[in-house]
Amino acid sequence: MNEPKQFEIAIRRRIPLVSNLIYAVLIFFLAILFILYLVMIPAKNTPGEMATAYYILVVPEPLKVLSIYSGFGLLIVVPLYFSARLHKPATLSFHPNHLLIEGKKIDLNIPIKKIDQVFCNDLYNLFRKPKYILQFAIRQKNRVTTTFRLKHYEEGYQILKELNELQNIKISFYEDDMIGDHQDE
Repeated sequence: MNEPKQFEIAIRRRIPLVSNLIYAVLIFFLAILFILYLVMIPAKNTPGEMATAYYILVVPEPLKVLSIYSGFGLLIVVPLYFSARLHKPATLSFHPNHLLIEGKKIDLNIPIKKIDQVFCNDLYNLFRKPKYILQFAIRQKNRVTTTFRLKHYEEGYQILKELNELQNIKISFYEDDMIGDHQDE
């Protein structure tokens, strides 16, 4: 009996409502601090005493209170946000009828007949330099998407070969409509 092909991957498990809530709270806190920054722009080039007097006399009390809560809130929310973005190690196995993703507290079974499209993306950094990380997004016919990163970049050809052998599955490379890390499930 043939042993199923296995690949080491990193998958991000998230709870959509919690992840979206953390992201929204983070944006809210940053917006409050940005508004405080805009209000304090006229005191930017003044001595510290003048900037303090400007803060005391000009900045509205609700903005002062909100900015203090936002500052402390960011200290709590930023670590939560980045811990939610961590990728967990797992193993992707190709079986005759399904794909199996197994890891610590992860057990996903994706039937091959339900897979609609597979997106493959070679990730780049902010300066458009390659990271040498391949990201795959498997979209099922019910629009559920599973996104993972291949741990070993050199195995990219092998996993693409395995995906290409699956029937009735469209493979797309670097699509702008690909679901990225901040939107995946």
